[in-house]
Amino acid sequence: MKNANTMKSFFLITLFLFFHYTTIAQKFGYFDSQVVVQTLNEYKTAQQELDKLATSWKSELDKKYAALDKKEKEFAAKELILDAFDRKQMLDEIYELEQDVETYRKEKFGFEGELYLKRQALITPIQEKVFDKIESVCRKNRLEFLFDKASDMVIIYADPIHNYTELVAESLQPKKEEAEEEDAAYAEEEKPKPEPAEHAGYIESDYIIKKMPEYQDVLNEMKNFEAMWQNHFDSLNNQLDSLYGAFKKDEVYLTDEMRTERLEEIDEKKEDVRKFQVDKYGPDGEVFTKRIDLLKPLQEKIFEKTEEVALEKNVHFIFDKTGDLSLFYVNPVYNYSDYVLEALELGDPEDVIR
Repeated sequence: MKNANTMKSFFLITLFLFFHYTTIAQKFGYFDSQVVVQTLNEYKTAQQELDKLATSWKSELDKKYAALDKKEKEFAAKELILDAFDRKQMLDEIYELEQDVETYRKEKFGFEGELYLKRQALITPIQEKVFDKIESVCRKNRLEFLFDKASDMVIIYADPIHNYTELVAESLQPKKEEAEEEDAAYAEEEKPKPEPAEHAGYIESDYIIKKMPEYQDVLNEMKNFEAMWQNHFDSLNNQLDSLYGAFKKDEVYLTDEMRTERLEEIDEKKEDVRKFQVDKYGPDGEVFTKRIDLLKPLQEKIFEKTEEVALEKNVHFIFDKTGDLSLFYVNPVYNYSDYVLEALELGDPEDVIR
């Protein structure tokens, strides 16, 4: 279990704080929750306990899956020679094993299962501790918004001067002795302090990237890449169909030994098909990673030009509206997408932007 996955659920978008004083402009900053939690020993201890539980339960679940697989193969090998009673009995056993596997999986790893509830019990106190300190840092530094750079929010550009990560991390450390406090205070004077930001904007990276000529090249290459793997996938499925068709045709003439060999061959081919599908089309498969690799140079160009626009327009933060950031309403006047297109020399000559 990675810290990133856990903490993304902690600080989804922002911490909103309201003050009793009047401000002319909203002031905000950002921090990195991943960096903060890595300083907390109690979080590391909680993760170790969760990992230990998950490993133990996963081992037990694997045993249940193995027992089910063994019973299914036993049934497949004996199916033709079983009478109605024995057939029903074995099918009932398989069904019970399937139910046992699914019940155990849900109890341990399902939504609101034991692992989820244990995580909540261990992490909630740490989460509350961090929230308390964030609020303290925000009040002390007169911030109204504090964004988490480690969350699903996509921050394309952020001036490092507005990074409050170190202040949050320091606020969570045990209180120092008086002499240590004096040394720390002297060291603090030497370090530049973060400043609140006042100007922000956003871009729509999806809108920008689709206007780049290289994007069509990416689409064409992906189309050819997927077609190549699709042809191979179709070939594997055809081989599996042929093996199964030949088995059904010859089944009545096969000895038990030959029947078992043929079924094992079919199972191996099924596994080849499944593995190919996962390797090529799964969440971390070659098709997914190929798309990321092809788009990366385009995204880097957008990021580079976004930073140039931010510096030129004196914008402290630029968010990506295409990402997972939930922007319920944004005034279009703060949309810097056309500026980025201009910086990429892809702007419409007849389009007048502010």
